[in-house]
Amino acid sequence: LKDPHVTVRKHALMVLTHLILNDMMKVKGYISDIAECLEDDDQRIVALTKLFFHELAQRGHSPIYNLLPDILSRLSANTALSQASFQKIMKYLLGFITKDKQVESIVEKICTRFSCCEDTRRARDLAFCLSQLSISEKGLKILSEAVKSYTPWLGDEEVWSKFQVAFQKAKKWTKPEVRASIEEFEEKLAAIHVEQQGYKKTEDAAASTSSGSKGDQGRTYTEVENRQPGVVNGAELTPPPQDKCTPHSPGSQAYNSSNAEKQIESTTSDSRARFPLQEQSQFAK
Repeated sequence: LKDPHVTVRKHALMVLTHLILNDMMKVKGYISDIAECLEDDDQRIVALTKLFFHELAQRGHSPIYNLLPDILSRLSANTALSQASFQKIMKYLLGFITKDKQVESIVEKICTRFSCCEDTRRARDLAFCLSQLSISEKGLKILSEAVKSYTPWLGDEEVWSKFQVAFQKAKKWTKPEVRASIEEFEEKLAAIHVEQQGYKKTEDAAASTSSGSKGDQGRTYTEVENRQPGVVNGAELTPPPQDKCTPHSPGSQAYNSSNAEKQIESTTSDSRARFPLQEQSQFAK
């Protein structure tokens, strides 16, 4: 599928399509490579790839929904794939997800993955996927309850803009009382975004004037941020125990600030109050 010759790529795709759609081969493991063909230079290959996913979506047990987490992980980790190509591929695939329960499940999985993000690129990828979903009332409740997982990334302008898109889409179909709750939730996240922006500017200014530790003088902010943890001026320190999926924050001060923590706790604790209809809805049952 990555051969430089168009004919080879085309025939490989046709063979895989035949084997997978006739249950002669497991799709998992190859699906992300097939998805990348949606951005092939040859339009015939793009058309064949779209036909493959269209036929796959017609099958029972929601195969595309079940394969999306694997596709998302592999494409986001592929540094050779541009962010624009990633967004085009995921936008096409997420278009097959129309059931509320499936959307809610994907929202929950995306929120969980925010906690495991190691860089801004992956956080932006997750935020983009979130913006492509038509989030239901229950999905909004899941989003509000998982606020701690994505709060460290709200300081990034692109991540925040995708959250705003998700909120705007949700407000189009909701009832007036629910729309007011969404606006209140959005305002709280906006306050966290502004606060983190302020901390980031402060840290950038401090790094540019070399006002940090002696061992960090002459380094850029990125170099200081990405240095080996537990080492200061060549001396190794014993780091505190951490979970395998400890949230990574672009700016530790922004994440650990008392004001941000209070806002997060407030946003999480009153999630039920902000979506009162949910407790009596069919989803709660």
